[in-house]
Amino acid sequence: MFQRGYVILALFLAIVLISPGPAAAKDIVVLSQLPLSGPLGAMPEQGWGYVDGMNWFNNEAGGVNGKKIKWFLEDFRYNPKVGVANFTKYSSRFGKDEFLMATGYNTATIIALAEKVNKEEKIPWIDGSYSCELFGPDGGPSKYPYYYSHGAQYCDQIMLLLKWVKDNHKASGPPRVGFIYSPTAYG
Repeated sequence: MFQRGYVILALFLAIVLISPGPAAAKDIVVLSQLPLSGPLGAMPEQGWGYVDGMNWFNNEAGGVNGKKIKWFLEDFRYNPKVGVANFTKYSSRFGKDEFLMATGYNTATIIALAEKVNKEEKIPWIDGSYSCELFGPDGGPSKYPYYYSHGAQYCDQIMLLLKWVKDNHKASGPPRVGFIYSPTAYG
């Protein structure tokens, strides 16, 4: 799944950066926030993959028209307050002609930043969230024009799973499905 996200990120960067605006900017800045510690701190390979990807993009792929991207990787500890503080730090440090986009991995953080990202800063944010609230019919581009997801939203995923169970159920009687609800901030 993360590999697909990096392909989407690379395609997005290629499309956005071909336009003359970012090429004429002082710097090209990208902020990524990954949960390198905290409740999901057992997944540091995300950070390793990100570092490998940014090094490849700048060194082997040559950056954008020969211009290197300043990549910033922050551990947001899977804490929305830390994610908001990180984004605020970079959006106040770099101008709109420098800060190209942000990426993340947490629904609560991007909900907390919705106003700042989508109305004030207008910086594209590619996230690992598949939230129906953000990317479903009640959200989407009309409400959150600067948010992009790596893949199908959770509601579509569960509908496909239930359809598969129904279509592939072989036993007599109706299929049975159990759901586990985790009342935590991170699902």
